[in-house]
Amino acid sequence: MTLLEQGRLQELDDVSNEELSAMAGKSTHEVKTWVAAFAAISAFGNWRSEGRYYRPIPEWIAG
Repeated sequence: MTLLEQGRLQELDDVSNEELSAMAGKSTHEVKTWVAAFAAISAFGNWRSEGRYYRPIPEWIAG
């Protein structure tokens, strides 16, 4: 999340699906969704994040 909040999306370009899956496990799809969302936000210009809240949801096998 820190890379995304700092707008450092290009640093993720060289991460392969295999590497991402090794890091994120069952949350790989969620990580890809966050990257896509931050890329879309960045396409509209400057922005800044004012807070971060995340809570794992074991019942959903997320987090």
